[in-house]
Amino acid sequence: MKTLSMKVHLTTFILLGLLCFKCASLEAQSREIPVAEGFVNDYAGVFSEEEERELEDSLQQFFKRSGVQIGLAIEASLDGLDKFDRAMMLARGWKIGQKDSNNGILVYIATNERKYQILVARDMQGDLPDGLVGEMARNELVPYIKDDNYFKGCKAMLNALMSVAGNGRKYVPVGKPWYEEFMFIPTNFAGWIAALVLSGIIIATWIFGIGRNLSQRSQLNQRAQELGINFNKK
Repeated sequence: MKTLSMKVHLTTFILLGLLCFKCASLEAQSREIPVAEGFVNDYAGVFSEEEERELEDSLQQFFKRSGVQIGLAIEASLDGLDKFDRAMMLARGWKIGQKDSNNGILVYIATNERKYQILVARDMQGDLPDGLVGEMARNELVPYIKDDNYFKGCKAMLNALMSVAGNGRKYVPVGKPWYEEFMFIPTNFAGWIAALVLSGIIIATWIFGIGRNLSQRSQLNQRAQELGINFNKK
C-alpha cells in the first residue's frame, strides 16, 4: 500500500506540473496582440509625434519603391515572455509582408528589459542573413539603446536594413563614406600587415618600373651616340 501511495503522489505531482506548464503556455499565447496602426507602433511612448511620423513616412516610401514591408514595434515590457516569442506573435498577428511573398521584417524592442529581436522572413534572408543583421544591430541600434536614445537607434537600424533589403547592396555602417564599400579596410593586426606588404609590393614595382625605363633610355642614347645619331638635334 505504501508503494501504491507513492506512485499516486508522483503521478499527481507530474499532472500538476504539466497543468501549470500548459496554463503558462496558454497565458503567453493569449496575451493581447495590439492592432497595428502603421509600420511604426510605439506602445512604450519613446518617440515624439514628429519622430514617429518621420520613421513611418520613411518605411512607407521604402515599401512603395521596393515592395518590402519593415515593421517597428516598441513595448515597455516583455512581461516574462521570451523576446523571440513576443516578436513572432506580433509578426504573425500583423501578417507583416505581402501575401504572395514571404518578405516581411520586424524590429522589436522591449525598453524595460533593454532587449531587442529582429525577425527576417525567409525570402529576405538572402540579402539579410542572421550574421549581417546581428552586425547591423550591434553597430546601429545597441549603442543608442544603452543611452535610451531610441529614435536615433531605430532610425539608424531601419536605414541600414533599407540600404540592403531587396537590392543586394553591401552593408556600409551608417556614418562611413560611400567609398569605404569598395576599399579594403583592415580590422585587425593581420589585416594591417597584409595591407603594408601589399603597399610595399606596389611601391617596389613602381620604383622598379621607373628604374628600368631610365636604364633603357640610357642604353638607347649610348647606342645612338655610337651610330652618330643625336636625338636632341632640332
